[in-house]
Amino acid sequence: MIQAVRLGPVGLVSLPGLMTGQILSGVSPLIAVRYQVMVMCMVFGASGMSAALFLTLLKTRALAGQLMQR
Repeated sequence: MIQAVRLGPVGLVSLPGLMTGQILSGVSPLIAVRYQVMVMCMVFGASGMSAALFLTLLKTRALAGQLMQR
């Protein structure tokens, strides 16, 4: 939940050029919003995948450390 809340302002702060540039170039605002949402989902997905990979590697190292101690 916290990560989703932090990604809320991404469209207004981090990536304003994508949607604004498309609208100024004559693209439909609905298509520009689709691209903006797609980029936000990609950022959210990448952060989720990196967290899952980190936890998997952390678990693997923790299990390997326990086996070494025995």
